[in-house]
Amino acid sequence: PVKELLTRARERIEKGWCQHAYAEDAEGLTVDATAQGASSFCIRGAIIAAAPMDYDTRAQSCILLENVIDRISPEPCESLAGYNDASERTHAEILSVFDAAIALADPTT
Repeated sequence: PVKELLTRARERIEKGWCQHAYAEDAEGLTVDATAQGASSFCIRGAIIAAAPMDYDTRAQSCILLENVIDRISPEPCESLAGYNDASERTHAEILSVFDAAIALADPTT
């Protein structure tokens, strides 16, 4: 379900957020999002880490996040990576996007 995946992904980002990589370890080195040592995540990396094999739910979650960004941002969301990696982006903004998407997610999907 989308709401559960978004909640798990948000928990990962709350503990650590990164830019320009799906995930980083405690030393700030780029690692695979599903790596044991991953400790910070971008939007996409957190989604991958939360559901490594559930491609359909991951896709639905990304669409919902993009829709939220389109509502709150003056520019349309061209990609989650682009939004996440914008130099002016903050950790708090990313968490807010997840909060809005979780609130909008249908708990039955």
